[in-house]
Amino acid sequence: MMSSAELKPEPATGTRGSTGQPPETDIELTKRVDSLHRLVPTPYRTNLSCMGKCIRLETNDTRVFEHIVDTFSIYPPFTGQDVLFRWRIIKEARPKDTPFSLTRFAFSDSHLRYAEFGQRSFVAIDIDCRLAVAFITEELALDRSSLTYPFLDTLCCMCAGTLGFTSLFANCIEAEGKTILLLGPPRSGKTTLSYLAAKRGMPFHADDGVFLEVNRGTLQAWGGFWPALIREEALEFCPEIRMLAESFAYGDFVFRRLERHSRAPQSPQSPVEPHCCVFLNRNAGEGVRVVPLVSQSLRERLGQSLLFNEHVRFEVQKNAVFEILAQLPAYEISYAGDPALVIPAISTLGIG
Repeated sequence: MMSSAELKPEPATGTRGSTGQPPETDIELTKRVDSLHRLVPTPYRTNLSCMGKCIRLETNDTRVFEHIVDTFSIYPPFTGQDVLFRWRIIKEARPKDTPFSLTRFAFSDSHLRYAEFGQRSFVAIDIDCRLAVAFITEELALDRSSLTYPFLDTLCCMCAGTLGFTSLFANCIEAEGKTILLLGPPRSGKTTLSYLAAKRGMPFHADDGVFLEVNRGTLQAWGGFWPALIREEALEFCPEIRMLAESFAYGDFVFRRLERHSRAPQSPQSPVEPHCCVFLNRNAGEGVRVVPLVSQSLRERLGQSLLFNEHVRFEVQKNAVFEILAQLPAYEISYAGDPALVIPAISTLGIG
């Protein structure tokens, strides 16, 4: 992976090279095919606040720039920070018949992470250099929804560890003034329950991704900027979403994409302090059953709920988060059918 210094072309000097030939001029350099796009100018630049962390955005497309700035405007501004990551996003013009797909393929090792979206859009991340370089097609640049999810959300999640976060595959809601992390496997009802709870006045802070950090001894949880994704089969419990959210296919699944502004009430953008963990277990007999979890069982379940398997270098920050979470009240709630049945149980957990 190239360092940030290597991305800038070096000026031509007035001396001959080792071959005795005159050095190449700037004009000759610009005529050469730049396969790696090192010389592509990125005039649209700014510092973003990503959950209070400072990220440097550089791109060559004004529409991409404006969309990303608008997307991250939900977070409070960073204060007195150096740039923690650099995102360089290049839009490439491609023939109209270039295949465009939302399908995501990704891999990572100790320092390099890579994700591709179709045949022409991808992002490569060097976490040692704190540098992400992305190339996206014009079709993706124009599709604001897809640019947000899955592209930007993948980029953000892959950088989260380096930004100081421990990421959990969880939702976050608020009941009786207390913040609850909702965890569980896919189809356990986390998003549907969060949406139904929000309709009853319980703030909906995060969907399919909670980012935790210890700040001055206090555990803080942030929500992502992406929309809530509700599976089509869940519409029997909230049919009005057919009118509120557009349908889209991702992989083998069909979802409804519920944008942040469509949630009720509007979810706050500042961090919240978790007070309780709830693991949902669906299709487990009749009625609703609440079982407290002991600390050791909670630690094991949290380890199984990581959004991204980070490198061992992030073990210290993960353990600091897990140490605090393990001291919180935690429950498994088993239920069948409508996730709305769980709301009264969550509201009366006695987490004060």
